[in-house]
Amino acid sequence: MSKKDSEKIVHKEPALVNAAKLLMLIPFIYSGVFYTGTVLMLISNGSFEAPRRVSAALSAGTVLVSSGIATAFFRRYYLSFIQAAAGAFVHFRGAHHIVIMIRKKLDTHSVGADLVLMDREYMLHLYPLALVAVIALGLAVWAMVVQIKEYRQDRHMRETAPVKSIIDDR
Repeated sequence: MSKKDSEKIVHKEPALVNAAKLLMLIPFIYSGVFYTGTVLMLISNGSFEAPRRVSAALSAGTVLVSSGIATAFFRRYYLSFIQAAAGAFVHFRGAHHIVIMIRKKLDTHSVGADLVLMDREYMLHLYPLALVAVIALGLAVWAMVVQIKEYRQDRHMRETAPVKSIIDDR
């Protein structure tokens, strides 16, 4: 083992940060993978008529959110938040279009009592992907606080460090 290896500082993150990163996976798997995949299959089979831009928005949003989650695991929290927020926004636009289409069909057609709340069910299935962006925002704020704290500690160390005297060098 070389001297550089023994002096290498390992930056460990608090357990809460690691838990938040794992918590991001829950709404992603629930909303982004399962229900978005189901809706995309319904659209591609022709069972649900929607413009191509809706399926493109759902797909692109899910891919962006997944890249944001992956980026968070590499400790790039600012980039993770940007990707997750952009992906959640794009996904939300597509999901909102689907909910509006369902709401219009419910208003114009007579449906059974079990289908009356179908638009709310789709909201509960497709909207939770925005939670990933909220968690990514929390991680980005935490990273900013840590950076400010480290900067202040470094500045304090520089300001209070002993100064080498010019007179002693003679």
